[in-house]
Amino acid sequence: MEHPHKNDQIYALFWAKKIKAIRLLGGKCKKCNNDDIFVLEFHHIDSKTKKGEINSFLQSKKKCSSKWSEIEKELNKCELLCRNCHAELHHPMSHPLKEKLLELKGYDNCSKCGYKGKSSASLDFHHRNREEKKFKLSDKYYRYTLKRFILPLETIIIELDKCDILCRNCHTLEIINMPKFDRLKKKIYYKTENYVEIDNWDTEKLKKMYNEGYVYPKIASKLGCSRFTVMNLIKKMLSDKSLKKRSSKIVKRKPLPKSKFYKKRYKMEKMYLDGMIIKEIASIMNCDNKTVLNIMELLRKEGRDVPMRYRRRNLK
Repeated sequence: MEHPHKNDQIYALFWAKKIKAIRLLGGKCKKCNNDDIFVLEFHHIDSKTKKGEINSFLQSKKKCSSKWSEIEKELNKCELLCRNCHAELHHPMSHPLKEKLLELKGYDNCSKCGYKGKSSASLDFHHRNREEKKFKLSDKYYRYTLKRFILPLETIIIELDKCDILCRNCHTLEIINMPKFDRLKKKIYYKTENYVEIDNWDTEKLKKMYNEGYVYPKIASKLGCSRFTVMNLIKKMLSDKSLKKRSSKIVKRKPLPKSKFYKKRYKMEKMYLDGMIIKEIASIMNCDNKTVLNIMELLRKEGRDVPMRYRRRNLK
């Protein structure tokens, strides 16, 4: 299971790249001029030249997201559309089964903003309470080959009563995790403005600094990237043997008891020796800076080789 702090980094990097991509394509929907970043999507003008979905390129966990230059090449094949315009472009004709559900609901437009598009493709069924949701309504009519509902109409009507009719733009704004975006907003826009692609010469520089004993935050600062980028690059280079693991200063480790407290101390010591700063260790271990400092001092008294890097007075 990944640590929440790492998930925040992945989330912030995804949005930083997406905002950068949106700006590259003009920052607004080509058809209706909507400039809300949360509802904008990337439409491939010619599907034959398409190598993959842009969102897959932007995802940090995907193998194709390694370089911005690769993303930029794919973006040059695209235009920017809001979710409503994108849906109507792909499905200009309304689906008869969906039309029937909208008729039963008594709506042919968005109940929130009043939007009524050229086809019903831009309208979604939004469950007011996710816990009451038994199935996704679109799964019962989405395939254009279907001429009748998969489930009995009575069952579908029961599910339909739990829903509101929203256009795709309003639906996205309704379900998106805005508190998380607002919490990481400063970090996202900082990454957008300062995103750096690690080139080969930077990798050589990274190797040199690693062999000279630089800690990860210092290397990240010099290269202008995140500590996680440095950690992942070093991990990759160690695995393909293009970099040798630097020798540890600890000559001999004393065996530690297997209690939870001692396991925590060992984990803190390992993070400290791997180059993490006190503040980051405290954040991950859910304690304050002073607790980490006291444990480091305690480990030194027990004969552990934990180098002194920070002065107490410099920490807040």
